[in-house]
Amino acid sequence: MEVKRAGGVAAILGNPFNEIQVIPFLNPATVTFLDGLNTLLTEKHPTATLVPGNTMIGTKPAPVIAPFSSKGQNVVDPNILKFYTIKLLPDITAPGFNILPAWSEASSPLKMPEDRRVVKYNMQSGTSMSCPHVSAVIAPLKSIHPDWTTIDNAVGRPIKNATGDDANPFEYGSGHFRPSKAADP
Repeated sequence: MEVKRAGGVAAILGNPFNEIQVIPFLNPATVTFLDGLNTLLTEKHPTATLVPGNTMIGTKPAPVIAPFSSKGQNVVDPNILKFYTIKLLPDITAPGFNILPAWSEASSPLKMPEDRRVVKYNMQSGTSMSCPHVSAVIAPLKSIHPDWTTIDNAVGRPIKNATGDDANPFEYGSGHFRPSKAADP
């Protein structure tokens, strides 16, 4: 809306991450990596052409940690995995970047008074998108193995580390969840 108020007809935004987050815009706009934006800014008479997007298969296979995701280890002491007063670190990660969920038609994509659009789906990112993925795996897993906990293995004994010793909190609970392996790790 600020671009429109300033007399602009479209916007090009620079994104510092190596992933482009899909964001709904009210007016014509696109997002580019910073090097593309820097090229436009250094030209004497910059021009840009916005063309329809294509589906591309990237060079990074899934799963990929979202660029805004909390990542560890602890910045103060690398022997500490979590330190909540500095940074929230996840126990596990799950798909949560550029997810296409159902959307209430009572709310516009931007949740702004100027946005009067009605949509059934809207691209979203964040923990709110990861949670349903994990819940969808945990519910049937708990019905298959109701006695399992996060620190016990399939036979009710503590999880072991690579050397065969009991794992400690720094050795389990972190990483990308793997639904295909969950029922029989």
